[in-house]
Amino acid sequence: MPYMNHVSLMGHMVTDPEMRTANNGNTIANLRIAWNKFYKQNNEWKSIGHFFDVTAFGPMAETAGEKGKKGMLVLVEGEMNQQRWETSEGQNRSKVVIIARRIVWFREKHQDGSQQEDTASYASDSEGDDDVPF
Repeated sequence: MPYMNHVSLMGHMVTDPEMRTANNGNTIANLRIAWNKFYKQNNEWKSIGHFFDVTAFGPMAETAGEKGKKGMLVLVEGEMNQQRWETSEGQNRSKVVIIARRIVWFREKHQDGSQQEDTASYASDSEGDDDVPF
């Protein structure tokens, strides 16, 4: 039975990207994206923030390091990956991270209110996703 694991998320970067290099020399960028959900309660609009961790690899990660800045509006497309680990106290932990397959960077608004889009998109060339280290 086929399954689908695809997520699209638009939000603002909460911090500058955290950059690192894997043992194999591959560049890795960790981003944190915030998205606000607005809802009405007792005739008053409220919002609640949602925060998402995003990881990019290779050339896309390098672009994130060059272009990504706290506060930028970005569109991320990718897949969800549940990471699991055990703490030093023996407790099991997990979190869901979005593995980026495409990132669209939006620049600041122009005086006419429009936004210029600057796209950095690097799709995997192989079905095995050789650039993803898991």
